[in-house]
Amino acid sequence: MTKKATYTGWYARVEGPDGAGKSLLLANAKAYAEKHNIPAIFIREPGTGAFGEEIRNFLLHKAEHEFSPQTEYALFTANRTHLVSDVILPALREGKIVISDRGIESSAAMQGGKAGALVAKQKGHNESLTVEQIFSIGHSLLPSFYMKPDGLLLLSLSHDTRRRRMQDKAVSNGLDKIESRTLEYSDAVHDAYISFESALDHATVIDAEQPPEELFTQARALLFGPTHA
Repeated sequence: MTKKATYTGWYARVEGPDGAGKSLLLANAKAYAEKHNIPAIFIREPGTGAFGEEIRNFLLHKAEHEFSPQTEYALFTANRTHLVSDVILPALREGKIVISDRGIESSAAMQGGKAGALVAKQKGHNESLTVEQIFSIGHSLLPSFYMKPDGLLLLSLSHDTRRRRMQDKAVSNGLDKIESRTLEYSDAVHDAYISFESALDHATVIDAEQPPEELFTQARALLFGPTHA
């Protein structure tokens, strides 16, 4: 895949640990786009389209399938390369705004580093992927605009707030396979996101513990770009 892409749209991504409030932020963004007739499409990883949603089902919901971190990352990558070529880039070339719920940063946090090693150990494997390997493979397979989007939001919150929110979600809506992993795993994922706040110089860190309306106001320009913010 070519590393450079010419487009007139805007590509933004929202990242953060489970419980950071991505879903509510994106719901507010979608309402804003509809109210102001902004040509925006909203996608999610894993997911979007028949192929992506089938992968999502395998990764998050089919209890009979428990994958190694390497297999999980391969499935996520298959979804990403398909999304880039068939959904994201065509929309950007049409001048649309594309806003994504998660991206490769999620794989770095969830399948790489300490979190990935914990899953590998649970499955009896000694080898797992490092965060650096996750990003290196991404750079080799995905275009530069994906690896460094026009807007990358990292939602930041405390461990205590995340744990409380996920406990509430478990009671109200239930948890998927990845969300249901051990506290040690979810803490490791959260720690990875904290490290990204300083390691990813193209990301903007936003306090996810502020009221939803204020969070959206702060995130709006990064989500929609200078033309529609």
